[in-house]
Amino acid sequence: MQIITPEEARRILQESREIDILDVRTPNEFKEEHLEKAININFYDHDFPEKMAKLSRNKKYLVYCHSGGRAVKTGELMEELGFKEVLVVEGTPL
Repeated sequence: MQIITPEEARRILQESREIDILDVRTPNEFKEEHLEKAININFYDHDFPEKMAKLSRNKKYLVYCHSGGRAVKTGELMEELGFKEVLVVEGTPL
């Protein structure tokens, strides 16, 4: 897991098409505003770990939330699950 700034996230998203964007905020937060092509997986869902475990471990992911707390915890979970490349945004990249 690598922690990056919102500015770095914006640059990476402009340069790379080979990255999946995970928004781990609630559906209401996601509905208000989200990054284009982001996938919403609610951190607070009771089956959140199971949903994360179903994702491909060989893809590159950019994970974000409102301020970075949920994203960091998600990145830690993804590391435990064996994900290869996880970028966690410290703060929101919106």
